[in-house]
Amino acid sequence: MTRGAAAILMLMLSLPAASLLVAADAVGVDTIRLPSDAGEGLATSKGGEEETLRLPDHVLAPPREENDVSGVLGEEERPWSCCNSTVCTKSFSPTCRCLDEVDECAPACKRCEPSGINPNRHVCNDEYHGDPGPTCTKEERPWACCNSTVCTKSFPPTCRCLDEVEECAPACKRCEPSGINPNRHVCNDEYHGDPGPTCAKEERPLAYCNSTVCTKSFPPTCRCLDEVEECAPACKRCEPSRINPNRHVCNDQYHGDPGPTCAKEERPWACCNSTVCTKSFPPTCRCLDEVEECAPACKRCEPSRINPNRHVCNDQYHGDPGPTCPKEERPWACCNSTVCTKSFPPTCRCLDEVEECAPACKRCEPSRINPNRHVCNDQYHGDPGPTCAKEERPWACCNSTVCTKSFPPTCRCLDEVEECAPACKRCEPSGINPNRHVCNDQYHGDPGPTCAKEERPWACCNSTVCTKSFPPTCRCLDEVEECAPACKRCEPSGINPNCHVCNDQYHGDPGPTCAKEERPWACCNSTVCTKSFPPTCRCLDEVEECAHTCKRCELSGINPNRHVCNDQYHGDPGPTCAKEGRPWTCCNSTVCTKSFPPTCRCLDEVEECAPACKHCESSGISPNRHVCNDQYHGDPGPTCAKEERPWACCNSTVCTKSFPPTCRCLDEVAECAPACKRCEPIGINPKIHVCNDQYHGDPGPRCGKDDDDVPAGSASLAAAGTQMQLLLVSLVLMFIQSR
Repeated sequence: MTRGAAAILMLMLSLPAASLLVAADAVGVDTIRLPSDAGEGLATSKGGEEETLRLPDHVLAPPREENDVSGVLGEEERPWSCCNSTVCTKSFSPTCRCLDEVDECAPACKRCEPSGINPNRHVCNDEYHGDPGPTCTKEERPWACCNSTVCTKSFPPTCRCLDEVEECAPACKRCEPSGINPNRHVCNDEYHGDPGPTCAKEERPLAYCNSTVCTKSFPPTCRCLDEVEECAPACKRCEPSRINPNRHVCNDQYHGDPGPTCAKEERPWACCNSTVCTKSFPPTCRCLDEVEECAPACKRCEPSRINPNRHVCNDQYHGDPGPTCPKEERPWACCNSTVCTKSFPPTCRCLDEVEECAPACKRCEPSRINPNRHVCNDQYHGDPGPTCAKEERPWACCNSTVCTKSFPPTCRCLDEVEECAPACKRCEPSGINPNRHVCNDQYHGDPGPTCAKEERPWACCNSTVCTKSFPPTCRCLDEVEECAPACKRCEPSGINPNCHVCNDQYHGDPGPTCAKEERPWACCNSTVCTKSFPPTCRCLDEVEECAHTCKRCELSGINPNRHVCNDQYHGDPGPTCAKEGRPWTCCNSTVCTKSFPPTCRCLDEVEECAPACKHCESSGISPNRHVCNDQYHGDPGPTCAKEERPWACCNSTVCTKSFPPTCRCLDEVAECAPACKRCEPIGINPKIHVCNDQYHGDPGPRCGKDDDDVPAGSASLAAAGTQMQLLLVSLVLMFIQSR
């Protein structure tokens, strides 16, 4: 074997086999055969002579220097001798668990607990960091053959057999009665491996069927929904039909080809204009036509729910729905407001309100809006026909139109006018101003031109609120001492009754801004601004005395001795104040906002707060320690001197995603490390302790056996094995990404 072929095989084998390939290639082996069930190791041949190379039990890691903490610590003892069902993480090295249910756990297992499924068996819940080890001896398959297997996508798969049998195989341990038929049984055992052969082909419970329902599996599992007078002899579950008790349905399931269809049934209608069919082939169809009398072939002819004098055939037909009926007469001569379905041909209705319906209309009813006019409620299957003569627009011009997206659009005019146009039929007083009127007519077509440009109700405005329409509809929220002469609705401000707000709406450009107002603070560290341009800002600083330009200087809700300026300012919030003294010297646990500069707090628990801290309070966890609850606007400052880790090593660490992380160690030990301050016993076993300290930083190395006695001669082989592990992990990741 060449070195290139050996390198390819090395990526596909486990670490021990890859290490053996390196050794085999070094001695010039021609052929390597993988291990079979008959023995262990690798079978090799060279020049016609076969030899067997024993696989190594484990690969030794290269020796570490005394002060080197970057490598992996010695491998811990595996808590099981062999395992068939392992669950491992994708990390390197993996963290594994064994899900096997056994009579007795291995001696190395520390958490041997009864199985949740079978209390007489046990599961080892220990976690192991490293190779999960070999599989156990092959278990016996709990069934001889199976037609309905459910298997996972793992390799080897974990399978179950869903066959309902009279008696389970002797190897089945959990043989239970079927939930559907108590006289038959199902084996609920799980088997790890090939599910085995299928059983002898079962007899189809029906000779033929027109309505089959099959799964997408191969072979499919099918049922026949045909209603027949008598089931076939092979049918075991022949039950009366729920729709027609005089007919029967075979509820057996068959695994395989559903077989041929029956003789072609007679279509239950001669022609149909409204058919509803499934997307199957052949389709299953129904006819929704309302007729005076059903066809002779129709078996379920029932009165229509809409018109009891007409009938609908509720039979289902499997096949071509047949031709459409002769074209019916359209129930209107012309229509401006048609509502049609998206089917072909469409089903349409005409919503026009007319004085008299067309002679072809059968359901001419009074309009709900205007009882003196009528609407034809007939449905027509086909082209809705031409529109009527163009109606007169009920307004001469309009600035505020609301139109649908249809073509032509249906529009209304929301303008408030002193007098409606002569063509308007529904001229009503405005809900806002009873002295003005609004035309509530609907018009089908172009809404027409806009009216002459109205006068803007303000000369200038700093706070405008406009819609996104074109032209926009705007309002001015400025609080002023006196409104402009063009303003019609000048009302007192809800915040300051001495000021006024113009509540008029203006359709068009909101106009220029007013002269720049004076900022109500000289400087501010805590500003809250909107995202508009220019922004509207407030200053949340608590000060001893507000600036003289502040109009609403109020007491702080937190500290009554300080004040807050509640004025709003439209523009740049201005500079920040002189930098305040940080209320802590250093801090390891800071919580800051995402603003710039950030607003920060320090969550460190200390024996005594810094002199600059104003809110020094006792810790809620330890009353002997304190926390500074001051907020600081700016850089949170340096971290404190690195604290000593409260454990020497730890296998079970829980850390936050922050940087540096805040970690805890959940290891159960006989005695905590000297640096641990909160060493507490476990309630179950007082001799076992857990260190409840939190540590801000790297959680440190994992624990394990001392590996100072690693032989120096295995360094090269272990280094090659480590490289092969890295290559194998890379290959697995590339395969997963390609999938």
